[in-house]
Amino acid sequence: MKVKNFLSNIFKAKNATRFILNMYILIIIIGAFILMLPISSNSGNFTSLMDALFTTVSAICVTGLTTVTTATHWSVIGKFVIIILIQLGGLGIMTAASIISLIFNKKMSISDRLHLSEEKNTVSIQGIIRLIKFIIYSTFIIELVGAIFFMFTFIPEYGVLNGIAYSIFHSISAFCNAGFDIIGSESLTKYALNVNVSLVISALIIIGGIGHKVITEILEKKFSFKNYSLHTKLVIIMTASLLIFPTIFFMIVEWNNPETLGQYGFFGKLLVSFFESTTLRTAGFFTTNQKMYSNASALIMILMMFIGGSPAGTAGGFKTTSFASMFLITKSNVKQEKNIVIFRRTISSQITKKIIALFTISIAWIFTITILMSLTDSAKDFVDIIYEILSAYGTVGLTRGITPDLSELGKIFIMATMIFGKIGPISMIYAFIGKSKPKTFKEQEENILIG
Repeated sequence: MKVKNFLSNIFKAKNATRFILNMYILIIIIGAFILMLPISSNSGNFTSLMDALFTTVSAICVTGLTTVTTATHWSVIGKFVIIILIQLGGLGIMTAASIISLIFNKKMSISDRLHLSEEKNTVSIQGIIRLIKFIIYSTFIIELVGAIFFMFTFIPEYGVLNGIAYSIFHSISAFCNAGFDIIGSESLTKYALNVNVSLVISALIIIGGIGHKVITEILEKKFSFKNYSLHTKLVIIMTASLLIFPTIFFMIVEWNNPETLGQYGFFGKLLVSFFESTTLRTAGFFTTNQKMYSNASALIMILMMFIGGSPAGTAGGFKTTSFASMFLITKSNVKQEKNIVIFRRTISSQITKKIIALFTISIAWIFTITILMSLTDSAKDFVDIIYEILSAYGTVGLTRGITPDLSELGKIFIMATMIFGKIGPISMIYAFIGKSKPKTFKEQEENILIG
């Protein structure tokens, strides 16, 4: 009876956002239970609840932070469960669930369409089924192509069956921006100079992170930049900027650091720096030890993890368009411009209010969790703690080596932050308090002093 009531409460959420959050919680419970079982571990022993729960949250939130080594701790069944969770998280639970309806040609209700629209951050349910079909088909095609490229490296090294399995796993993990790997505790460091692995991983991360709306528009408008929507233009400019400038920065700052780039020639420095700039966009793979980067580089990494990817993609974070809009809002206010204009288009006041709310809530959450973890894990380096928190918030999955050694409370805070980053700050607020009804009147205005 208790289980029945629990499931009833999950499926009878008061709004679409709460329903999606409840579905994530349900999947996390099921996933953690399976991963706890002896059949999911290589040793044949039960996995602790904390390790199973942490791995499940990280996988469904496509983050990549782990308390155990994925390659050695989990059995084939455990790894299969993890990659299914990653695929669910990358597609979105509601999108993944719609596959069943599409296979059996079942008509979706208005409620189903509202849930899908909320998950994909679209303004209308019109055309949502066509969009979902495109997302599903394109996801599997891109992941298949990525896996085929990986096979050229993994089959000669691991054999046919293992090579194919490794290729499929890493292609899904990269496209979903998850960052889980089954190579070992050093992630992809052995492939730091492997052009095939580095560039294919990077390509999958970028494509998965820019969002389906951008991909659709690029395909429909034949690479004509001037005809793109404002959203697509901002995503392309921000994505290119966050790939190029950090690559140059890392090459300059880490050029002579023997633990990062100093050991490589010019091409190696370029390849590793580019990979680092790409994976910081919420992926979590690494080809160099994150702990060995200088504090200057670490601060840039923290900023990039905060920004994250683009809306409606598999990436997390504050989002590229939101960050660009914050800059435009600041510029407009400093210059005392009436409207926020870019590319001869005005950004609506409603959007600017939402961006400011998103930024405020995000900073408040990060600040609060930083204080809490500074108390629960005071022995850890402060930069490492902030790095871990931003990695969880941006669903990145990179770490400076402290994840397994966090306190139990510290792990809970990181799990909460992963869920917070995956669902989204504003969506989390809506999930619990709902959207307020617009007022039919306006209070009297009065100015205050600022600045």
